[in-house]
Amino acid sequence: MNRHWSDGLEQATQFVIFPPLGREAEFGAARPRLLAHLKARFPDYSFGLTAIAMDDEISILPVCGTVGDDASGRLKKPPGLARMLEIKAAVGAFDPGRADLGGAGSGEDRFI
Repeated sequence: MNRHWSDGLEQATQFVIFPPLGREAEFGAARPRLLAHLKARFPDYSFGLTAIAMDDEISILPVCGTVGDDASGRLKKPPGLARMLEIKAAVGAFDPGRADLGGAGSGEDRFI
């Protein structure tokens, strides 16, 4: 029987979004609207936006664990490809230049 390292683990519900290269300031200015847009679409998840870019495209990384002293950290299972593509499509549909997309920021808005 083949077991995967993540079998039986809780699924990750936190995600870090990296804006596209050259558009960091634009996404940063639209951060509250972007995070509200994602929270409305995925109410059980939380999102953070970094001030730095990794690539020419939007990058999204699930937070799959925590670090703890004395091995008290906790791993989480990454979401499936379909869910990651769904989140990426939701971010891709967001236009940071349009003030009418998305609502006011929530308490979970943060700039990492």
